[in-house]
Amino acid sequence: MSSQTPHTMTNGMGNTDLFIQTFGDMDDENYPASDQKRRESNAQKRERQAEERRKAKAAEEWDAHAVRRTIKIDGRPVTIELYTIGALSKALGKKPVTLRKWIARGWLPQAQYREKLVGGAGQRRYWSRRQIEIIQQVAKEEGVLVFHPEIDQLHQFSKRVREAFRRRAG
Repeated sequence: MSSQTPHTMTNGMGNTDLFIQTFGDMDDENYPASDQKRRESNAQKRERQAEERRKAKAAEEWDAHAVRRTIKIDGRPVTIELYTIGALSKALGKKPVTLRKWIARGWLPQAQYREKLVGGAGQRRYWSRRQIEIIQQVAKEEGVLVFHPEIDQLHQFSKRVREAFRRRAG
């Protein structure tokens, strides 16, 4: 028996080209000499499903997954829709890690709404729809959505977002 790699078929004399010429154009989707489609392997099925999930997630709008929370305003409970840093990152087209750095450096205001995680291992940050819309609008106007914005742009962006949040709160 000749030593062959698992993916190389020969005619026994080492002639791979003849094999490819003869069988290279066969339809791999059907069983040989049949119209019946081949079943996909479990690995192919998992990969196809993962790709479908990635495409569906990419097609979602930033506000597709609002979280409803009840807060007290003037002593009365009010239910509002809030969004995570993932939604904010999708709205701005930036990765969440980038936005966390912007927050740490003071270029993006801290989230007004926070929720302690079970076990005390940190907090989840939330923004309202209006806050995200303000951040998104100012970011576009200041040009900070480019690949590497200038520091001056980020400072001006930060100043304008804070002013807009103050005006809205006041």
